[in-house]
Amino acid sequence: MSTHSTPAEIDTLMRTLVRILAGVAGLALIFTAVNVTLFAVDHHIPWPIAVLLDPMVALTLTSVLYADARLAGWGIPHHAGPPPCAGPPTWPLP
Repeated sequence: MSTHSTPAEIDTLMRTLVRILAGVAGLALIFTAVNVTLFAVDHHIPWPIAVLLDPMVALTLTSVLYADARLAGWGIPHHAGPPPCAGPPTWPLP
């Protein structure tokens, strides 16, 4: 039995891992969206606005993290992660 993998085996493994992680990411997005929406509705935010909160925050965070990763890959000085002002607005939330 060989301990070395062929390129085809490695490719199959990588494709399988990507599918599994995409499924986990999809479930995490649904879970978060439901929880954020219900939290907002419990705090008297109208449904149409509550439904939009999670996609806005998720898109913003994803954009910041993607840009941060690209800048790091290009060797351009950058700030790691979201800006420091991103956290304090959430502190008063229970």
